[in-house]
Amino acid sequence: MTDYMTKEEVLRMLKAVDIVTNDTICLQVQASFVSKVLGGMQTIIESCMELLSQNGCMIVPTFTLNCLDPVITKQYPWEDWKLIRKEMHGYKPSLSLSSPFANQFLKYEEVQRSKHPVYSFAYWGGYRKTCLDWMGDYPISFEEGLMDKDVKSVLLGETCENSYLLYAVAKQAGLGTTFLQRAKVQRVKTSVFKTFFQLSLNAEEKQKCLSLCQKKSYIWKDCTIYSLSLNKMD
Repeated sequence: MTDYMTKEEVLRMLKAVDIVTNDTICLQVQASFVSKVLGGMQTIIESCMELLSQNGCMIVPTFTLNCLDPVITKQYPWEDWKLIRKEMHGYKPSLSLSSPFANQFLKYEEVQRSKHPVYSFAYWGGYRKTCLDWMGDYPISFEEGLMDKDVKSVLLGETCENSYLLYAVAKQAGLGTTFLQRAKVQRVKTSVFKTFFQLSLNAEEKQKCLSLCQKKSYIWKDCTIYSLSLNKMD
């Protein structure tokens, strides 16, 4: 058996965790997983597109934490905050960089990116167009970022505890702690910042959210793929 995954193996893994045509998936991919795939990120993306078809939907997180105000990140001493705020670039869907996998996904012509200055998502396929304009509170939710309660979180080399689906589940279930964030959305003569609410989850709350989900897994050598989906909630 080869030490690398072919496109056929990637498709087999997706099907093994119950990903089918017309599904909506949110895809998170670790670099260690990509290194095992022949054709790398492009093979993963195009395998998902082929399986889902245009009536399905592929969502990829394209987060830009570097747009957060320095008062939030605490990366710089407070005496430098004024300068940092002046010099930092505001969020632009067409320019702001994210993870390598997200940046690769954004190169596809039919992929569109939402406007949230920190927690943006990129969409391909049959997505709800109103998601692209969302810049408000609780951006990782079924109402907006993840779009639908039927979405499946697909984790390639990533742990279930790090699934962004858990934040949408927490919002639905009334779990987690609400906190305020602030991000730069525009760099002009006068900088423009946006404030919004977000959820934080501790380890216990993440486990509670996981207990509300169905989990499927498939192992290929030392690589594991998971899918998580919300159990039906009242």
